[in-house]
Amino acid sequence: MEIDKLKEGQVFKNYKELCKELGVEIKNGKSKKYQLVELSRYCNYRKDGHKFNIEEVYKNPLPKVENKRNAKYKNLIELLVLDLLAQCNDKSITISRSKLLRIINMTNIYYGYCSENVPELSDYTKIREAIIYDFYNTSNSNFKSTVETALKGLRDRSVIIYNTVTKVSKDNKTVNETATEEELEIILECENKVLEELGFEKISEVRCSRYWKKFKKSVKEKLNERSNIDFYYIAYDITISKKYIDKKLNNLADLVLEDAKREEYKSELNADVCTNLLKNAQKRHGANKDNKMKIHREKNDYVAKIDKLINLLVNDENNKRVNLKDVKLEASPFEDVEDKFLTETLDNDVFRGISF
Repeated sequence: MEIDKLKEGQVFKNYKELCKELGVEIKNGKSKKYQLVELSRYCNYRKDGHKFNIEEVYKNPLPKVENKRNAKYKNLIELLVLDLLAQCNDKSITISRSKLLRIINMTNIYYGYCSENVPELSDYTKIREAIIYDFYNTSNSNFKSTVETALKGLRDRSVIIYNTVTKVSKDNKTVNETATEEELEIILECENKVLEELGFEKISEVRCSRYWKKFKKSVKEKLNERSNIDFYYIAYDITISKKYIDKKLNNLADLVLEDAKREEYKSELNADVCTNLLKNAQKRHGANKDNKMKIHREKNDYVAKIDKLINLLVNDENNKRVNLKDVKLEASPFEDVEDKFLTETLDNDVFRGISF
């Protein structure tokens, strides 16, 4: 919104003219309602028929009024992230998003592994690869936004300072390092070369295609030819204020549930994540946007298939069904859901004993 264009006393003859002045999209239904609620944070306006009368423009926007359920969801995540940081002995930690998601119980032990083996997962579940990629693309986007919102919330409380870094594993070492400028340049060159070979312009385009695994394998091969980098991934480098973290933890806990134990928080968060992912799938199914996934999302069984994937890959009940292969997987150095290079082949033993 181009709020700086608003002036006290302005009159817009209708909603369409208001949108044109603010440089925003004309919307309908609930989207229009939410848009006008957002506008009310910046000014006091009065409706007169179709007209919009701007009576006051605020110097500072009013704070957002959060939906109670969304606020609770956000507080649960912040609490569990803060709880994790409080357990650290060091003043700083570096952790990948996928590992953080597992620790605070937003995904189960199968989520990351299966993302690297979509064709095999498709064979096992009888769900088309396109729908599985759609599930991962939308859930990864949701998780990224959710985690970074929590980190920003803790930054706002001056508990942490964080930034995103690229970690590299070299010469099969168990301790990974932050990539140097030279290493970052090599990574970018290898990525661009493979993008060109596969006929893509963006990594996001490859990620939602059947060429994602081939892309990562090719980049890994080129990296091995040009450097001693085995693999790389994106992580959060977090510096912690140990002096204030216990106080902040207690204050935040009061916002969620009193006297709740860590496992109860995790269980509740996982249930909320499953519910939110399913609701998002229902919204995608009901939307009539003209995009490449429309043909899959509009089918009657789309939501049921997403629900099946949520139950398998997110629901923490499946964490209780761990076999030797799963234990080995948890010890793997490959941490990041989106950027790790994992070339193992999935077999049905991973799913043995799991019900849908």
